[in-house]
Amino acid sequence: MRSKCLLLVKIQIQNLTPKKKWGAKQIFLAAMYVVLLAMLASYSFGLAFGLGLIGMEEIVPGCAVMLPGIVIFFFTMLKANGVLFAYKDYEMLMSLPVPTRTVIESRFLLMYLFHLGMTAFVLVPMGIGYFLWAQKSAMAILMWIAGIFLVPLIPTAAATLVGAGIIFISARFRSANAVSTVLTVLFCMTVLTASFGSTAVIPEEGFTPEQIGTVSKMLADSIYQIYPPAKWFSVGVAETDLTAFLLFVALSVGVYLVFVVLVSKNYKKMNTGLMTHRTKGNYRVEKITAKHPVTAVCQKEARRFFGSAIYCVNMGIGVLMSLMLAVAAFFVSDADLERMIGMQIPEQMLRGSIPLIIGALIMMTCTTSVSLSLEGRSLWILKSLPITKEEIYKGKMLFNLLLQIPTALISSALLAVRFHFTGLALITLFAYPVAAAFAGTVWGLFINLKLPVYDWTNETTVVKQSAASLFALLFGIIVSIPFVGVTLLAGDFPVEILGAVETVLMILIAAGLWNYCRRVEF
Repeated sequence: MRSKCLLLVKIQIQNLTPKKKWGAKQIFLAAMYVVLLAMLASYSFGLAFGLGLIGMEEIVPGCAVMLPGIVIFFFTMLKANGVLFAYKDYEMLMSLPVPTRTVIESRFLLMYLFHLGMTAFVLVPMGIGYFLWAQKSAMAILMWIAGIFLVPLIPTAAATLVGAGIIFISARFRSANAVSTVLTVLFCMTVLTASFGSTAVIPEEGFTPEQIGTVSKMLADSIYQIYPPAKWFSVGVAETDLTAFLLFVALSVGVYLVFVVLVSKNYKKMNTGLMTHRTKGNYRVEKITAKHPVTAVCQKEARRFFGSAIYCVNMGIGVLMSLMLAVAAFFVSDADLERMIGMQIPEQMLRGSIPLIIGALIMMTCTTSVSLSLEGRSLWILKSLPITKEEIYKGKMLFNLLLQIPTALISSALLAVRFHFTGLALITLFAYPVAAAFAGTVWGLFINLKLPVYDWTNETTVVKQSAASLFALLFGIIVSIPFVGVTLLAGDFPVEILGAVETVLMILIAAGLWNYCRRVEF
């Protein structure tokens, strides 16, 4: 059975591997991934080394487990529907002479291998930074190495169980995918709200060197409260406590076994519920209307977006976070906000930074970066329609803007009331996020035209693992960083004028990219 499981994993990896010969584009993408992984490793080492430098090395093992654990949990839950459930080659796999449990194990192992790579790029450099300050022992180092392979198990299995629970509930309804999408969005909102509520607040008077030990213990307790398994790993490594480490091992393996047993019992039923399309028995054609091609393409995008939990949650997380940030601002006083950040915030800096933050969050929602790729092998149908490529592009862009612009305006209005924006600063607060929405939307279309993926077997490959979706996500961050830097260094220069200049720059970026995209065939 193990050989069959490994064979299935090998086939899945081969399907994910590009079959094209390596050219300049593939080399560039590989170089970008190497740079991102190097940045992740550098940040992990810097975090561990910095904590050790100020005498807080005891919280490093907890951080090493919690940080990748939370990221893995969140993203695994978002992609359970599409990797483990309702994937395109489900019927082909289930027709093979392989037990259902083996199929489940192979799909889980594929997710585990991806998460293992990310975990290694976090734990290896953090381990090096940690053991430069902590007491070294062969047992502690072996525990740390074993932890690299164990850390992904709990969040991957737990998140998949949550995703399976959502799917199990939604499969009982006629509109299973819609119910699954709603439940997943609600769960994400709960997680984001809880994470905001758990933010540590620094005392107004700050910390003295004598309080470092107390602070370290307080932070460790916070980590253990957020992610309890981190305590056993931390105690096992820091105190060379074999019992605590074995408890961590038992929990990691136990959660995985529980996942396999529970999911295998209802696996076929859940997939059938998600992949079966029910039609009304009393359906009658009453009225047929003709619509503008752009409107028709936009409505088609809306049906695809809200009909797929993976697509909706992953691409909608930006606008969701923007709204939640705007609402949460009313529940945090100015004094608490300054203590959370650890510094006093000048009003000038606040007026200049808030539009940039909203714009960056809004640009995280970029359906245009994957909308062409999601056409898949049905792309020829879109090409055969009696509409121009510009109308297709405009329809896809229109849907993304309908998600972004109303959210940007609502978030800006709430923040304008909360922080008392007036004059040119108020105009910039509304104008910049809207301009950012246009720039991010056209950039998504541009990058999807440059890096399309049509030969996919499940939507997760396009939505979460494609280079286009990654570069669309990075665009908002890369654009916002220099703008924030200029705002911080502006001094007495009016940030309202800077905001107006930044808004014009975003409009010029959008216009330039659109002028290119409208002339490119897909």
